[in-house]
Amino acid sequence: MVVASEDEDSLRTAGASIQIFGFSCAPHEISEILGLTPTTSWAKGDPIRQTAIAHKGSGWILDSGLPEREDVDDHLDALLRRVSSAIDRFDTLPDDASIDLHCVVYDHEEYTPVVFSSDMRLACAIRAQIIVEVYALSYWDDFPAT
Repeated sequence: MVVASEDEDSLRTAGASIQIFGFSCAPHEISEILGLTPTTSWAKGDPIRQTAIAHKGSGWILDSGLPEREDVDDHLDALLRRVSSAIDRFDTLPDDASIDLHCVVYDHEEYTPVVFSSDMRLACAIRAQIIVEVYALSYWDDFPAT
């Protein structure tokens, strides 16, 4: 979903999530440990989105819960509020669990910097890798469709 900001020519969407992969237990056990309900989860072998292809590993994802039109900092702040009561429990996740703090920005504007002013200590507190994806789509808007 792409939403126009105050300037109709300015388009940017964003999101943030905590993503946990690589664990051998059932996804509901991750939920029980953290005391949080994921936005989505799956077990190894579950079908990928109504296809015949199966997930090769289990996953557990908690999104910020905000609309995509909100700024990435707002997504990070909302995510911090959602997990604040469980931060200490991330240390008790299985050793094989990999935790990512994932941020994504889709930008149709030219030369618009992405600045993080949120407190990024959340990533340290939950032992997460920080993954940031920024897609500068204005570059591709100049190419003719084929």
